[in-house]
Amino acid sequence: MVYRCPNCKGSEIRYDYSSKMAICRKCGEPLRNFQRDVGVRGLDYLGKFPTMKVLLGKWIEKQISKEQHPLLRYLLKGEPDWNKINGVKNQGKGADVHIKVDGLQNHHNHLVNLEKCLSALRDEPRISKFLKHLKNPNSFWQGYAEVECTALFKRKFGKVAIEPHLSTCKNVDYNFSLEKKLIFVEVAAPKMGQKFEDVFLKHVRNTKKTVAFFDLPDSRDRVKDAILHQFLHFTNSGVPGLIIYDVSKCEFDGKDVSERLKGTSFLVVYTRKDTGESASQVKRDPDSVLINDPEIENLGGIICYKRDFDLEGRPVYTVNIIGIVFPIETMREVGQAFV
Repeated sequence: MVYRCPNCKGSEIRYDYSSKMAICRKCGEPLRNFQRDVGVRGLDYLGKFPTMKVLLGKWIEKQISKEQHPLLRYLLKGEPDWNKINGVKNQGKGADVHIKVDGLQNHHNHLVNLEKCLSALRDEPRISKFLKHLKNPNSFWQGYAEVECTALFKRKFGKVAIEPHLSTCKNVDYNFSLEKKLIFVEVAAPKMGQKFEDVFLKHVRNTKKTVAFFDLPDSRDRVKDAILHQFLHFTNSGVPGLIIYDVSKCEFDGKDVSERLKGTSFLVVYTRKDTGESASQVKRDPDSVLINDPEIENLGGIICYKRDFDLEGRPVYTVNIIGIVFPIETMREVGQAFV
């Protein structure tokens, strides 16, 4: 534990024989007034991430004690206890082992992945918006997804342009070239809906041994709003667009998005009165999110991905690809960025 002088921020002390007190060596402040410096551990840990230190270091030094920020909270945890982690790994490779290891090093995995992605983009112009999102506790995961996706696409396709302008005077997150055609990308990291978060917290706080059942709220409107909000970036733009959702922190996934693009499914059962034989057929309500949108030709496709980490801390992505205007072969090639 490190304590610092509230005046000069020094940590060295000396004994003052005249007052018979331990005081700050630099300014003479009594030791009893020293304050615990919760940020020293985090700043020491930051040294293991040189690109992050260059791009965000000054801001981190000023804000390090604010544990409510995900990035700062991860840094304050410090480096994992590798001996303890290796001891858990030696117990086998079951799901329980994976859960324990993830609990011990999840923060480190996220920091290492962010450092790798920032390193790939550090020389790119116009990266400031991504960094601004990373600094804000309310948009940190948005910034994380933007940096992650841009770096992955740069690795796969060789070149990206951050914050390109559209003819509508709007910007999207980046573009890349596929088969000599520029594709423009908007990244989103939806948060868990408030109703779902309330249910989740209620479930987590359930300490009873009996199984508890909870009614989950309908997420269809949430998914619809998420799709339309990002689709607005490409309305009247005249350029092929791609929307990428990081669904790691929200309650819906790629299957939910796909359902909203097709319309709500329902089952119809037909029964013949004369024989009593029954047959069923799946139909859909005409409530597709984009069914009445005349600008559908601007939306090439949607990718939804979820980020996890294996036992060695390497990122592993679960990806759903949805082709709208783009052929599914094109979407599969784009999805290779997450492999």
